Amino acid sequence: MRKLPQMFGHAALLLTTAGALIACGPPPQPVMANINVPTFRVHDQPEMTKEGLTVSIRPIMDDTVRSFPQIYKTVAYKAKRRQTNMFGQPDPTLPMVEAQGQAELSIIPLPSFKIQITNNTGHVLRFNSVVFRLQSGTGQSYSLYSGTAELVSWIENILNTNESFGPDVANQVMPSLKTAINGVPLLNRNTPEMLNGDVWNGYLAFNMNVNSAKDYEDFLAATERLTLRLAEVPITYSDAGAVTKTTEFTFVIDKTTAPLRVKCPPGTQQPSISVCSKAM
Repeated sequence: MRKLPQMFGHAALLLTTAGALIACGPPPQPVMANINVPTFRVHDQPEMTKEGLTVSIRPIMDDTVRSFPQIYKTVAYKAKRRQTNMFGQPDPTLPMVEAQGQAELSIIPLPSFKIQITNNTGHVLRFNSVVFRLQSGTGQSYSLYSGTAELVSWIENILNTNESFGPDVANQVMPSLKTAINGVPLLNRNTPEMLNGDVWNGYLAFNMNVNSAKDYEDFLAATERLTLRLAEVPITYSDAGAVTKTTEFTFVIDKTTAPLRVKCPPGTQQPSISVCSKAM
């Protein structure tokens, strides 16, 4: 078993290699464990209502991403891999063989946010003037992904440049991933307007420069608190259609820890996210 980078939520890469040497006796068993991983939780109330408009958020992190099948996907591919010896180590004396690979991954960057909006203002709600802002506790701001095309480019670049995959694997899996990404409802200024009584569900994704496991770890190590603001949200209009009143929703999000079930190599004495993968 090999691990994917943390941008994929510690997903596991499973390889079945034909012709590998098999050790005598029962194969060593992986070590299953629960470990604590960093995550984010809303500091106070995850749902707010102002002037008939209700907004609720849920941070999506490593411990929760599997609960969102719209953004957590499984892809299969074929790749050339080195055969392994009886100890499970790549053996350079053995020829390369074609192996079936399977990867589970998040198709939007983590951390991200699940959003639900309910419009009971009595008016249409448009997002073309709303300001979406995510800031760290030190004041650093992160830009919003304005559309799915940016997410397609993000994940395609990661697959092409990651040594575990490369262009050959990217060519195999990107068609299905692109279709899945284009189906993800993103909250931004291009989100379709909501009529009175409508309920909208989707995701907020920000560019936090998380493109590898190290990027993810560095971001979590440096970030204790996030503040998510939806500002200049229009709630009333004049007869001519001009915005006459706006409101703002502010959510404070704190870093904490949560348990995560992981699968570790046989013989692991100190399970950690650096040596183990998310249990599948």
